[in-house]
Amino acid sequence: MRSTSGAAGKGPSALIFVAILVAASALSFSVAMSPFIIVSHDPSALRLTASLNSTSIQRNGTLGVTVSEASSLRVPVELPLARDWAVQNLTAGVCPDPAAYPFGVAVFQGVYGRGNASSAVALPLIPPGGLYMCGAAGRGDSARFPPLAEVTLTDSFSGYFTSGYTELPGGGASPGVFHAFSPGRYTLVAGDEWGHLVFLYFQVGQVAASLKEIVLCTLVCGYPLPNLSGTVSFQAPSPLHSLEVSINGTSQGTVTYHDPAMASVDLETQYDSGPPAPPVVAHDRYVLSFVLVFDDGSTVTLTKALVGG
Repeated sequence: MRSTSGAAGKGPSALIFVAILVAASALSFSVAMSPFIIVSHDPSALRLTASLNSTSIQRNGTLGVTVSEASSLRVPVELPLARDWAVQNLTAGVCPDPAAYPFGVAVFQGVYGRGNASSAVALPLIPPGGLYMCGAAGRGDSARFPPLAEVTLTDSFSGYFTSGYTELPGGGASPGVFHAFSPGRYTLVAGDEWGHLVFLYFQVGQVAASLKEIVLCTLVCGYPLPNLSGTVSFQAPSPLHSLEVSINGTSQGTVTYHDPAMASVDLETQYDSGPPAPPVVAHDRYVLSFVLVFDDGSTVTLTKALVGG
């Protein structure tokens, strides 16, 4: 009689091996697919950031703003659009799509923070009264972020709008009446659907500069000769970067500065009209030029005609 004990002995081992292989495969599949199966619904997984292209602009200048919302998790994040705006009247453009860009910005004239932002009145950055064909954007009820994803939106503003219409050349009109930001301090706040806020500040202004007691001396002013004295005063939304002085078109050099609190330059301590300036002759007429350049790129040129003393 043929013995079957060998085959019978291999059966349970084979079954156990197959069971282990199936379990390992299932575990491997689960681990591999877990980033797509597990979804977070925690708003704290998102980080809202914002930045400006400059902290100071001139009147009629343009302010650029970039807003980003990033997920810190290696699994998808899906959140219902809670509309838990900590600050009202935020905008993300003419046709916002909160499912794609669940945040917005507002600009307030004045300085505001978390403690008083709720009382601030946002300047209308979008022309009111316009009819915009926005299609189906903004109809989603949730925002979904892939693992470690970041959504970024960039925009620019040079002023705000009030109600009414602006006539266009050749006929017709566009909605809203545009107003450039007036000189002063402003707050830009970025906020998202879940109450996160970022506060940024910028200043709008026009450079004001003046000359005081400018004197170009010869023998009576002491050494070195001839001597330039006086003060250049200025007020600007950006610190002074450099000042160049010229006499009758000949540059006396450029001095750079690194003091954001500086509001004037004492010429006698910075310049002397030695070579290559032409000799200063008493009672002759001279034209002095002062070119001020500020950190934001704005430039002011002042001139002064005087008689050598």
